[in-house]
Amino acid sequence: MLEVRYNQETKAVTGWWDSRFGNHEVKLRDRPDEVIVMLDIPVPPKPLGSYLYDEAAQTLMDNPDYVGPSPPLSTHWAMVDSINLGGEKPISVKRSWEGEEYTVACYVSEAVKDQYLAGDIAIGDYVMVEFLEDKADRAVVFAKVFKTW
Repeated sequence: MLEVRYNQETKAVTGWWDSRFGNHEVKLRDRPDEVIVMLDIPVPPKPLGSYLYDEAAQTLMDNPDYVGPSPPLSTHWAMVDSINLGGEKPISVKRSWEGEEYTVACYVSEAVKDQYLAGDIAIGDYVMVEFLEDKADRAVVFAKVFKTW
């Protein structure tokens, strides 16, 4: 069971707790526009702001006004999603961030190109991605991540 707190006027979800962690009492007298409902659903994967409460259906629905966070432009690992040797950015990678799936087209280093040509990099492999000058359009795959030797 999921305990959901929401604003009756805006329908915005303002909090939730999974019942296995106990009932977290909220002083609703300080929040007169809010109520608590119990739903038989698991904890949702997205942040609070990405949902509204639908009173008629008694469930959560996507908030059309929600703008999700942009993924950070830091060095990270990602999974190779596609390879297009003729493209300016020959590798696309997928990565999850804050419950959202992102696909990024990337340049590749010479070492990664050589590994691909040797058959050592394929779709589904994990690679390291870096953003040059912290710019989203300047992602570079510079190494493969090896899970075991």
